[in-house]
Amino acid sequence: MNALLPLLLDPVAAHTRDPDLSVREAAVAACVPLVDDAGLRHRRTALLPSIRQVLAASAQWQYRERAIETLEEWGEDTTGLVGRDP
Repeated sequence: MNALLPLLLDPVAAHTRDPDLSVREAAVAACVPLVDDAGLRHRRTALLPSIRQVLAASAQWQYRERAIETLEEWGEDTTGLVGRDP
């Protein structure tokens, strides 16, 4: 495990509840690759609600796509989620 990843995760994760939606979206998106590290995978469960409620509901298709891809990779249900507009 990269020793820096745990040091980065907590400060970034603190912004997943920021009142500014753009900050929340960026923070959740930034946490995804961090918790993909083998040593931080146990933190995925705590991030799942934010991925669904913040990224999957974003007005930006890129965040919606990121949410869908992440949830699929993690074996989560993506039924009803819409990525890029057709």
